[in-house]
Amino acid sequence: MLTTSTISYAQVPPDTSTTQKLLQYIMQPLDKNQISTGFLEEYGCPMLPAATFNGTLTDSNRIDMNLWRTLYLQFQTGWTRATTNPLPVITSINTTIK
Repeated sequence: MLTTSTISYAQVPPDTSTTQKLLQYIMQPLDKNQISTGFLEEYGCPMLPAATFNGTLTDSNRIDMNLWRTLYLQFQTGWTRATTNPLPVITSINTTIK
């Protein structure tokens, strides 16, 4: 009688339960040191197209304080480095502005 035993190992899926964890999983292969500023639009919380806000004032890129806060949050969450983000969190900014 010949018996064989097979051991199989299940692959543990990555934790993608939040948007941030999903983005970390997707962007993991990137060499983030190649990003000179440390900020990557695609890594942040995508809410608005940043290309609209290119430094030239037009009718389509005028903003109020709520839109500014949204853009700040989007920019602040785009930090890709392992070091501390140089931008304060949005809650700190909101407290300062009030």
